[in-house]
Amino acid sequence: MPTQAPPPILRQISTRAVMKVLLEQGPTSRAELAKATGFSKQTTSEVIRTLEESGYVRMKGIDSGKVGSPAVIYEVADEAGYALGIDAGASTIRAALVTLSSKIAGELTLPSDPRGGRELVAQLGAVKRRLLAETGIAPSALNVVSLAMPGSVDPGTGAISHAYAVPEFDRFDVFKELQETFQCPLLMENDINAAAVGEYWNGDAKGAESLAFLSIGTGIGIGMLINGQLWRGATGAAGEIAYLPIGSDPSSPLCPERGALELAIGAPAIIHRYRMMGGGENVSMKAIFDRCAAGERAAVATVEESARIASLAVLSVLALFDPAEIVIGGNIGRRPEMSQRIIRFLPQFTHRKIKLSVSSLGARATMMGAVALGLNHMHDSLFNLQSLPASLGLPGGREPSVDFHDRKASNKG
Repeated sequence: MPTQAPPPILRQISTRAVMKVLLEQGPTSRAELAKATGFSKQTTSEVIRTLEESGYVRMKGIDSGKVGSPAVIYEVADEAGYALGIDAGASTIRAALVTLSSKIAGELTLPSDPRGGRELVAQLGAVKRRLLAETGIAPSALNVVSLAMPGSVDPGTGAISHAYAVPEFDRFDVFKELQETFQCPLLMENDINAAAVGEYWNGDAKGAESLAFLSIGTGIGIGMLINGQLWRGATGAAGEIAYLPIGSDPSSPLCPERGALELAIGAPAIIHRYRMMGGGENVSMKAIFDRCAAGERAAVATVEESARIASLAVLSVLALFDPAEIVIGGNIGRRPEMSQRIIRFLPQFTHRKIKLSVSSLGARATMMGAVALGLNHMHDSLFNLQSLPASLGLPGGREPSVDFHDRKASNKG
């Protein structure tokens, strides 16, 4: 069957420009669209008519409150497309189904299957089916699944490498099996990269010229954005700062797998440090932070030393990449007992002014980044220049609004 020729380039350009305004600014009149795009009223009307006929735009109402003739207001038809953003962490899955204009149609949170592997793949498929069923959205309306998780996809085997907290994902073609499970276009991104995108899109660092998101949790890593684009490096391994020779012996036999920095301030390392400080056995990270807040000597000493090492990591990021802003996140990094001490230590090591903040999105940063990447893909595939590919860029940064479902869920298939 012959491939259908794309619309003329000028029509693609005008369609793209009109949709960009509607997606970023919300409901808009024809006159305002013409002014924002620089097109004539006739061209704007023709584009609107084509988009209405295609089902991507609809009339919202009439604004009669201004001087002159009443203005017809147009808006994006939300039901014309959906993206599913998923954060598949080692312990928790967070997922949000969003409309074409970024409204959250449904959201859920549930524990990850601890077995990992194909059991986790099946669980992710169940998450997709459940959200579609609860929101009454047909599977055919789902344009893309955007999945963020630890590690990176090996382009040769489809396996996930460096995902030590997710069992079995390095043993089979995860990407292929996920595609078969989701039955729609699939994007996969590293979880920390996705969190950086989330902060850039809707966090306190929204629209930063350059941004480093430093995640401190079970593992350590950074996600970097430069001019709104993720920086992945030559092999996709950019940001693996766990391997910086800071905080522990880089010649340790464990370093090639985990990295010296992670062996110093990852969650297992902090728990071990607390035990060495005389804090006792089998104590969780949460308990250590709670005891630190209460002034327990061993806990305070443990967090102080961990924060000192973490501040050296921040200094390394600053020296290597010179980002305009650094955001600290992760289950450990965003704790005030940790983040406030990191901020306090930095002036001891540098006189440079650092714009550093704690993640405002918290545990939702990675999911929101996955959503943003999914929306970007959907918008590009529907409205971008087919003859001259160039990304529309991330969604316009309007705060996603909740539509008709917003819930947390237990671990049910």
